[in-house]
Amino acid sequence: MTLALSRTTVNEYDCKMPEGSSLTSSQEPEATTGSPGNVDVAMEWIAAMTGFDSGGLRRTMAPHLKYHLARTAARMARERNAPGAPADKPDPYVYPRDEYIAQHEHARRMIFVKPEPPEVVRVAAGGDDVVLLTRIRSPLKNGETYDNLYSYHLRFEGGLIAEVWELFDTAYALSVYPS
Repeated sequence: MTLALSRTTVNEYDCKMPEGSSLTSSQEPEATTGSPGNVDVAMEWIAAMTGFDSGGLRRTMAPHLKYHLARTAARMARERNAPGAPADKPDPYVYPRDEYIAQHEHARRMIFVKPEPPEVVRVAAGGDDVVLLTRIRSPLKNGETYDNLYSYHLRFEGGLIAEVWELFDTAYALSVYPS
């Protein structure tokens, strides 16, 4: 199955429909009209995020940003006393943008030696959405190397990122956080 999504073609998986089923016109992927500008902003954001560039984060993220984390990721962040760990809620998120940026600045000071450019594995875009599959690596202050695969779903409003859904190996990520 091949889906054309803006500037990227996604065809890595052999997606099979259950026997006897078929796509109706309402289930078929819509023609995507993802703004190339959104993809450019997403790429600027991931570079700023992995490069600990607070100014770049502010330029790419709306002031009313909602940063969604999985409930288990939020719980583990609270248990490890990670800075900016979201409150215990049904839909935890770091909000507003400046709390997210403060968390990144703290992580940079506490954990990472120097940022490395992200390895963007896949990009898919359509309408106001951009999805990035990204491998993030960085030397750590403890002498090891951080290496984790992230999936970011970014929703745009007016050319800025309004929401982020972040999925990654949380247990591994928090294992490198000093207690």
